[in-house]
Amino acid sequence: MSPSNSNPVMVLSAAMLMLVTATLVVSCSGKPQAEDRGVRIVSFSPAITKTVIDLGLADLLVGRTGYCEDPGDVHVVGNLHEIDHERLLKLRPTHVLVQRTVTGNHHELERICDRHGITCTSIPMDTIPEISDMLVQVPGLLLKPGVDDELLEVATQRATAIIESLEQLERMQTCGSGDPSILLFSVDPPRAFGRGTYIDQLYRQLGGANCIMTEGYAELAMEDLYRIDPAELLVICSSSTDAEAARAHLNRAWPDSVHRTRWIIEPELLIPSSRVIQCAQQLCGASMPDRPEGGGA
Repeated sequence: MSPSNSNPVMVLSAAMLMLVTATLVVSCSGKPQAEDRGVRIVSFSPAITKTVIDLGLADLLVGRTGYCEDPGDVHVVGNLHEIDHERLLKLRPTHVLVQRTVTGNHHELERICDRHGITCTSIPMDTIPEISDMLVQVPGLLLKPGVDDELLEVATQRATAIIESLEQLERMQTCGSGDPSILLFSVDPPRAFGRGTYIDQLYRQLGGANCIMTEGYAELAMEDLYRIDPAELLVICSSSTDAEAARAHLNRAWPDSVHRTRWIIEPELLIPSSRVIQCAQQLCGASMPDRPEGGGA
């Protein structure tokens, strides 16, 4: 049976099963604790932190931001705007990882790392190809053959499993009717995922049609939504509270949009990371118009 004739839920479930199975197999061998290794990682990116965890390297994390997932008693070292210098240096990191953004460089953090002999790496993760490249590169970036062979094997196998799942997305048409859509991550003011963002790439790979042609994260006005008049609005929110506030604002500002709006409450979708396949499931399972999931009305 060809991918186009397959049940989309079954295809995505099979991809997830493959990823979970590979993860369980490689995790059964166990892995050394951070104090047994020379590698000590501080991550200043929620996306990178999730990826490090998914690659089986959580025990090497010694520092993170307050926005990052905590795999268990990992210290907070502030964020890129307010770095806790004392805490950062006290943790004796060997590697500091940051996510490369459109806004530019992280000069202060780079100066600190250079002064204290810490490897500071800026990783681009704005697109699906960049996420795939990152999955290939990170194990070799952090681990050395002949020194970290066990962890290197675990991380490489997990990265391979995730990449194979991503390759299945390229063969599927599972999402959307093909009618022009706008994918919003903010309603007040309207902000949309434009061309070149990973959500745009993922949605279009899954059969959706994004009518925002602007590159990057497009800033819109409500008048732009009226003018474009998409067949569908898809609003991605990080919480039920945000979804209810967004729905109330949208209902006031554009009542005619109610019947064409779908909602997803999933913070993972707002962070490009190794969990792209889970994000694909969320995009395909978006709730019916004007009914936010996760405790909404």
